[in-house]
Amino acid sequence: MNIKIIIQVCFKGLYQFFTNKHFRRFLQLLFRFGNVNQRYQEKKVTVNGLTLSIPDGLSFAWQYYEIFYKQYYRFTTSKDAPRIIDCGANVGLSCLYYLKDYPKAKITAFEASPYIAEFLKTNLETNGAQNIETVIAAVWTHNNGLKLNEDKSDNSAISETGGIDVPSISLKEYLEKENEVDFLKMDIEGAEIDVIKDIKDQLHKIDRFFIEYHSYISGKQELSVILHILEESGFRYHLENARNQSAPFEGVKRTSDMDLQINIFAWRNP
Repeated sequence: MNIKIIIQVCFKGLYQFFTNKHFRRFLQLLFRFGNVNQRYQEKKVTVNGLTLSIPDGLSFAWQYYEIFYKQYYRFTTSKDAPRIIDCGANVGLSCLYYLKDYPKAKITAFEASPYIAEFLKTNLETNGAQNIETVIAAVWTHNNGLKLNEDKSDNSAISETGGIDVPSISLKEYLEKENEVDFLKMDIEGAEIDVIKDIKDQLHKIDRFFIEYHSYISGKQELSVILHILEESGFRYHLENARNQSAPFEGVKRTSDMDLQINIFAWRNP
């Protein structure tokens, strides 16, 4: 019997609490903003030396969990000013995280929601990151505009039936102007399938690629399509289930209109 493994499993959360400051701060944020009856209230929060305006405390707590505790967007490069494209920048926490390691990074932040974009611009300016290019438009396959179901946290998604009119930008055309991209982050709430299909002939320019894949109950599951495109483009990848489900065969929890959410980390071998 491996006592060490048993202790690690049983006391993992406690161990993280005492050894990882970001885990403690995540718990503090969760304690402060975890009341679901008090969501979607604009607040100010100071964390890690950053002063931020946020539209929804609970979604922000989970963003902090992913970005600072889990370090989903951490990558290493020898470049002093890596090129980063952030599709779905939300309130800007990811952009400010990049600058911690690479203060000279050349960053473009896309945000589809006009409401959330105001928080993004405010937070970048407040924290001295005015050099980041912000584009208030939905990342898509054309530049003709589209309908967006605007959410007051981090779930704004393209809609075919209604919503507000927002500008769109062809990521393919945008990438055609780039020579090399060190890190591409894509968290665009279901639009990733169409966009990745559209940009597949530009993926050779990407070194590291983070994709949040969303599977909606009403639509076809196409995770295999993304993985096939990544493989054909020379990427290796790691998958992480963002929605852990006990007894999957007994029925996926229907707490939303999604039945699967996978974080995809793709990179090229040196």
